[in-house]
Amino acid sequence: MDRKWISFFVACHDYGKNGFTEFAVIDNTSGKQWKEYPIKRLTVIQEKQMSFQTDMIWQYAQYLKDIYNENEFSDIAIYTISKVSLNGKTSQTFIDPKMNLLELINVDDVYNFVLESKQ
Repeated sequence: MDRKWISFFVACHDYGKNGFTEFAVIDNTSGKQWKEYPIKRLTVIQEKQMSFQTDMIWQYAQYLKDIYNENEFSDIAIYTISKVSLNGKTSQTFIDPKMNLLELINVDDVYNFVLESKQ
């Protein structure tokens, strides 16, 4: 099986968890806002894994902070828009979208902002 089919299989195979994550970046100085899509910087497998792993979501926000700091955006906020479906259930918001991930001191803090399942 060639590489593109392997990536397609891994991305589409249902492991009982499916998710979607994007990031909202706000430049606090200018007020400008934009979205960051992880697929622009991650492999298909990395993006899929990150969509339901809170530690990877926090780490990706830190990575974006470093990239934007290098490009002279020193006062930014990063929020996640994440939806997760477990065991075939309806997708639900995974991490509180009102939480600026850059305010969290360490990776363990993000677990306090995982929302309870409504099902």
